Amino acid sequence: MGNSEGQGGASAKGRKQASNAASGGASSSSSKRPSPEEIEAKRRERAEKKAREERERQEAQRQRQLQLEADGGAGAAVLSPDGRQLFEPRKWSAVAGAHGEGVEHKQRIKVLSWNILAQGLVRRKLFPGSDCLRWKDREEGLSAEMLSLPWDVGCFQEVDRIEDHGPKLKESGRAYLYAKGYARKQHGLMVAWNISSWRTTRFKEQPAGSKLVFLDDETVDKEAKRTGLSRVTRNIGLFAALSLDEEGSDEQRGIIVATTHLFWHPMHAYERVRQSGLLKRALLQWRQSNEAWRKWPVVLAGDFNDQPHSATHALMTASDISAHCRDEVQRSTVVHTSVDERRANLAVKDLGKLDIAGEAAAPKKGGEAGEEEKEEEGDGEEEEEEGEGEDENAEGSDQMLKNCRAAKEQDGLLSFDELVELHSASSASSAYGQHFGSLQEDQAGNYFGSKERGKERYDDTEWKEGQPNIHLGPSKEPMWTLFSSIFSLTLDYIFLFPLQSPSPSSSDRDGAPTVTALLPTHKTAVLQPGIPRRGVCASDHIAIGAELSLS
Repeated sequence: MGNSEGQGGASAKGRKQASNAASGGASSSSSKRPSPEEIEAKRRERAEKKAREERERQEAQRQRQLQLEADGGAGAAVLSPDGRQLFEPRKWSAVAGAHGEGVEHKQRIKVLSWNILAQGLVRRKLFPGSDCLRWKDREEGLSAEMLSLPWDVGCFQEVDRIEDHGPKLKESGRAYLYAKGYARKQHGLMVAWNISSWRTTRFKEQPAGSKLVFLDDETVDKEAKRTGLSRVTRNIGLFAALSLDEEGSDEQRGIIVATTHLFWHPMHAYERVRQSGLLKRALLQWRQSNEAWRKWPVVLAGDFNDQPHSATHALMTASDISAHCRDEVQRSTVVHTSVDERRANLAVKDLGKLDIAGEAAAPKKGGEAGEEEKEEEGDGEEEEEEGEGEDENAEGSDQMLKNCRAAKEQDGLLSFDELVELHSASSASSAYGQHFGSLQEDQAGNYFGSKERGKERYDDTEWKEGQPNIHLGPSKEPMWTLFSSIFSLTLDYIFLFPLQSPSPSSSDRDGAPTVTALLPTHKTAVLQPGIPRRGVCASDHIAIGAELSLS
């Protein structure tokens, strides 16, 4: 019994000690709990730390971008978050002798031009073997290259998916104009420019002016009746007058930038010569129409769908006109059935409007899988517009072009002499044609006229390995600006116009901006077996660029 009481007493004592310990622990824990003031202080500390880290991140990003611009490269932007190479990087290369004392302190503007390959035009039959056709495979590389290549003004062709490109451009500190021209077209042109305050060269957010040119409707006479149109193309030109955002300047400075995408069909040389002449005339007239930008330099950049030995290039640059130039224009001075159909229904119902600063139409609704399948296969309308798959030699080189008839006097097509006269408003210089051969980074073997240049078409049965370049000669335009697995061509140019308008026979280029650097194009070894290709380029065209020094 005594033992029982002892055990009970011990048990009670233990319980009391445990209770006291628990009570003391609770009291101790309660005394260590932070007060509301301390909690608020911790919150402020965390918020300040987060804000500080964000400022440091933004500053690091700014410094990286400034360093990239200084180096002319893309740096870490080449890699995806998981370490994959998104595109093949390039650096700007200075033009030898262009950095004299008079140029060193002048305003410099980097102008980029790139046909980014509209997703709506992608078809597997045009890009056999490509691993970069679906939008989910193209978007990341396309955006990375577009946004990380250092440029101040960008001219882009075959732009669709503006609802994807637009927000990214704005986020990168750029404004833009986008225009399709015709409501039924799936893709259009875009001019973008830097507006961010931390960039070395920046422009005002709103353009000083803009203009959209409908090339099918441009007339060649003062009576505004004769268009000289040989084929309906729905091609357009987009002009933008951009004011530099600079303080303490007595005179508003800026640049007029224009971009275009001329008719694609290789056999329709006449129409491209007509289009380029009308575009040149409209651009120079537009410059003269406003006193505010009458003395600004003019740049025309884009995809001209003609090679350096063509009549288009010769007339744009007032170069010698070869027998080949005359012959290709003469053979294509015909009338396509689309012109006759247009005359039968003169009402133009699908003209679009210029889309200012990214107010793009919402994308069509629909399942992504079905949408992507449609994009890969394309549709009849766009294939007629851009379809390199059409067999231009279906009737043979000596016969009438497909769906065309001989031109009659009442059709009003221009003679070759009239086309020359149309181009006589002014001659331009090609940034690459004039300066690609003078870069500090040697480009030997990477010219249109280089002996190393191989075949242009996959189905060229007459070409043999080691055969000399059929365009062997002095041309210093890039060897390639388009390099798919079935076509390899030079189609893209940056043309510069003088402030005055010398005659086509004049060599005077006074007043044109000085070219101080170019963006070298990829060499053949990088591009083989063709683009678009992951890790190299998400388009079939290569971006080109020229750094200009303004007066």
